[in-house]
Amino acid sequence: MDVTPTWPQIPLHTAVRPAGHVDLDYGHGKLILAPMVRCGTLPMRMLALSEGADIVFSPETIDRRLARSKRVLNVVANTTDFVDLDDGSINLRLHAEEKSKLVVQIGSSDPENAVKAALAVADDCSGIDLNCGCPKKFSIVSAMGAALLSQPDRLCGILTALVENVPLPITAKIRMLETPEKTIELVQRIEKTGVSAITLHCRLRSERPQDPGHWDIFERVAQSIKIPLIANGDIYSMEDVDRLKKIAPSVSSFMLARAPESNFSIFNPLIQKTPSEAIIAYAKAAVTYDMVFHNCKYVLMQMWPASQKKTNRRSKKGKPQNIGVVKIQDEDGTDDSVVTPVLPPILSLARTKSYQELCEVVPGLREVLEKCEAERLERSERLGREDLIRKDVVAELGPDCPYLPNEDIMHRVKRNSDGQVTGEEEVDGEADVARKKLRESVEDDK
Repeated sequence: MDVTPTWPQIPLHTAVRPAGHVDLDYGHGKLILAPMVRCGTLPMRMLALSEGADIVFSPETIDRRLARSKRVLNVVANTTDFVDLDDGSINLRLHAEEKSKLVVQIGSSDPENAVKAALAVADDCSGIDLNCGCPKKFSIVSAMGAALLSQPDRLCGILTALVENVPLPITAKIRMLETPEKTIELVQRIEKTGVSAITLHCRLRSERPQDPGHWDIFERVAQSIKIPLIANGDIYSMEDVDRLKKIAPSVSSFMLARAPESNFSIFNPLIQKTPSEAIIAYAKAAVTYDMVFHNCKYVLMQMWPASQKKTNRRSKKGKPQNIGVVKIQDEDGTDDSVVTPVLPPILSLARTKSYQELCEVVPGLREVLEKCEAERLERSERLGREDLIRKDVVAELGPDCPYLPNEDIMHRVKRNSDGQVTGEEEVDGEADVARKKLRESVEDDK
């Protein structure tokens, strides 16, 4: 049987790893944060890494959005932002500290667009993943996500183009097909494209999170290929990881989604945070990395105790944790209860419309918010006095957010009086000189 991809190949360039480059290791029992829309943004990824996650995936970003984005250095938030030149929104926000463990997931139905998107972020991550498993309607109607499972030629054509043209490890995240045999046939064909690993979600395209996953698929599939197979689906605790290792010993690593969505400290093998501690830590991280408020609120809604109980009832996995007082009993029988912050009902969170209002709900957040705002204002004013701020991109952070362009020829988004994008104009500038001055000024701050 000929399994050579028939999708047209694109003549870009042969991908070559830089000297000294070390590829991500997807084997040896790695614990991986899954790509999650809205939840897998920068604050969650940084917190997961701080608790011991080995690899973190970004949320899926559509190839065309990445390809039309401008890479800019946000010198106030200290991040790298990919800003959409059509509407000024931030398509992807990354941080230098996560680069060595970050995989950017893209959604695509076209090899050329996929390569353009991957190359746009290749300098800021360590791997590229193709989403071949999302069953949502917006993916399916665009021939992306799980739609690729029924179009193996297209799927393998995209992966082949990525492998041949992008100097990073390429992976694919898929769902199981109707039978183990069909699933094995597909993963073997994907393996031939040269990908570094495959993530298998143990549900069918028609199944939803409340449907139990099929762990029995993992071992057969893992044994059928030579590259690492990453197991995904119904892994809610380290106990589940240990159980899955016994059920499917050939599985290389484990990807977690709903568990870290509820409490990112799931990756910590020693001690996990209480729900209230995790919520407070996430809110502070969202402020620190200047996450758009509505995104922060969405994640907190998933983490709130009431939502966790609903998730646990639905999945029938584990018991919801109580919030407030943690009972700890010593060997001598004494009660060393530890009091943790008590959060109000979820309705209080649902009513918030800004970080200022969120401070009334999350203990200790106001101090962090005021400190971050003061630091950003001070740096913004100082860089402005030194003529280092170029407000060439208007993003969700507002028109006063300073960006340092990464090109010698800078572009300014032109808007009319109603704020609508009307075009783009070039602005002369000496970006390299500005970047050098910025680095020197940042070093002075340390």
